[in-house]
Amino acid sequence: KEILKICYLQNIHLQIIISPIHARFFEVISAKGLWKTYNLWLRELVSINDEMASDLNMNQFSIWSFGYNIYTTEPLPPSGDKKTEMLWYWETTHFKKELGDLILDHILNYNNKRINTDDQFGEPLNNDNIDKYLNKLSRLFNEAALETARLTPKIPLAPSLVLFFVPSNSINF
Repeated sequence: KEILKICYLQNIHLQIIISPIHARFFEVISAKGLWKTYNLWLRELVSINDEMASDLNMNQFSIWSFGYNIYTTEPLPPSGDKKTEMLWYWETTHFKKELGDLILDHILNYNNKRINTDDQFGEPLNNDNIDKYLNKLSRLFNEAALETARLTPKIPLAPSLVLFFVPSNSINF
């Protein structure tokens, strides 16, 4: 909240980008029982941005999410393959410069013919569309999980630590 407030008050043009994690990492989030928490985190981020802009009588900052698309669903190399390099990712949470360039081109409205806009690459989020976006994200996750289960031998999920900022008054454990 403080970063948003500073940027609003100092008239800093902020664009918030939800990093395009690979679809495989969404499987980790789900397997760890954090899918609802992830959705709540996105919803809270959008809500806080909206409330802050409204309180200060300013236009909202853009929030961009890069959920499921042809880049984030890039096939993983076969299990045990240490030579095949992915085109868009170093691994499931760190994308390569080439994908970063596409993200910047997209949010800054550069005309980049390499971006597949039919695939809804990068979607702005706000209070008016967050429910629709989260429903679509869940639907695409479920469809992708079924396809992955059909085509891919089961790859064990490594233990991982997934952290989200969630206001303490938002979730009851």
